Amino acid sequence: MDTPIYTSPAGERTLAVIGRLTRVSGFMGVRQKVYSLILTDRRLIFAELSKDRIAALTGQARDQAKDNGKGLWGQWGAQRRALGGYDEIYWQLTPDEALAESPSNFAVDRADIKKVKFKTGMVDDERSTPDQVTIKTTADKYKLAVNGSLSSAKEAFRAAGIA
Repeated sequence: MDTPIYTSPAGERTLAVIGRLTRVSGFMGVRQKVYSLILTDRRLIFAELSKDRIAALTGQARDQAKDNGKGLWGQWGAQRRALGGYDEIYWQLTPDEALAESPSNFAVDRADIKKVKFKTGMVDDERSTPDQVTIKTTADKYKLAVNGSLSSAKEAFRAAGIA
């Protein structure tokens, strides 16, 4: 991991950040929320990538491209790239700032984690199942589809001393 470990003034350290995890819920998976998972030495923080955040990031990218003299296609490309590294911001925020960023963000104490399980997805002619991380706690079970590399997610959990 090339990113330095960030320590907050309260002493809580950010050990890893995993972006683009999707939590599916509701009947037939109708409700989906995309999260960045911030692993600290005390807790796991689920930071939601809300529609408002997406609009703000893409709008900022479009305006910046426009200010740099880009035309319609340049602005469109900037908007598409805007979400690529959105989770990197959590390396600069304290864990408390990340948690307070949105009312839909929440945290789970590491002491409450019972088990973390990784499952490789499948692709066949009829359907596609994404890779998955399941975090079982004393209170709940969080099934998260991995929209990136499962091996990177596993490594982040290992680096944080979980799993």
